[in-house]
Amino acid sequence: MYVCRDCLQLGGLNSRTSFVTSLTIFSVLGFMAQEQGVAIADVAESGHDHKNMDLQPPGGKPEQRTSFSFKSP
Repeated sequence: MYVCRDCLQLGGLNSRTSFVTSLTIFSVLGFMAQEQGVAIADVAESGHDHKNMDLQPPGGKPEQRTSFSFKSP
């Protein structure tokens, strides 16, 4: 009965959510750029390189596991 109205409301909610999210993200990027004194493009490119991330724990090598086992308390 109210399918058309519900679809329009859901589409509007989706658009408002996307707008608020993008406003938040770019506000944070702009703040970071201003604090560092660089361009926004430089802040956006200076993140972690997930392909080459070092996944070792601090202060040592990761332990080698050949199989998974559960330790009983």
